[in-house]
Amino acid sequence: MPSKIPTTITKKLCRIIGIIHGDGNMSLSRIHITDKCLEYHKKILHPLFKDVFGIKLNLFHDRNRNSYYSHIKDKKVYKYLTENLEIPKGSVRKNLFIPKY
Repeated sequence: MPSKIPTTITKKLCRIIGIIHGDGNMSLSRIHITDKCLEYHKKILHPLFKDVFGIKLNLFHDRNRNSYYSHIKDKKVYKYLTENLEIPKGSVRKNLFIPKY
């Protein structure tokens, strides 16, 4: 199923932006979010991305770091987040700023 791009700024979209700023990394068209709680990924993060963008995130468990990673490589969503919503590429926390909108 192809991804969809929101036409308005909603509370759910703002929540995704906050999650990416807090626990995310974006590079090479990939959106990557880390958290230690498996339930958070399955019950909150994945349904949120499905609802807002119509995409299913991939889930990976890093046993060495005792963390879970949700990620997706979607050029359309990545471009929307970085160009339209001005979310910085790379380490998001390092380049954090308040967008114009």
